[in-house]
Amino acid sequence: MNKAQLCELLSEKFKLSKKTSEDVIVTIFDTFINELKNNNKVNVVGFGSFISKNRHARKGVDPRKPDTIINVPETRVAKFKAGKKLKDALNGRI
Repeated sequence: MNKAQLCELLSEKFKLSKKTSEDVIVTIFDTFINELKNNNKVNVVGFGSFISKNRHARKGVDPRKPDTIINVPETRVAKFKAGKKLKDALNGRI
């Protein structure tokens, strides 16, 4: 499912215009991004938690030149941990 399909589903389910449903989705995603940028945890009970973490700098291998060692810089990444309800649904317990 992509963003357009999600907008379509939301507009049909709640009798909203497609523009309004897109605005809702964009607002939710932007809020998640801003919270993660500020190192805050985003917790959606039953679904899961999003956190931002730093991935330490490390040495790696250039895949085009396997003999060459490269430095991979430190970076921030988003992590997701699935909640109980999501895990149970995926494993057929709901």
